[in-house]
Amino acid sequence: VDQLANIFWTFGEERRSRAIARAIGEARAVQPVTRTLELADICTRIAGRQDGAAHPATRTFQA
Repeated sequence: VDQLANIFWTFGEERRSRAIARAIGEARAVQPVTRTLELADICTRIAGRQDGAAHPATRTFQA
């Protein structure tokens, strides 16, 4: 989880990198995250969605 958060922060400049990495770890404990939509949903749940703004998963996928 720490490595994942570091990657999101370093390469995607994601401000919520630790929270997203933690949520991914929790989701993976239940079942593997195998689809991009699953990852996008995790990011949206953590970061929220704002009208007119880029999708919350944009920086995560950039990383």
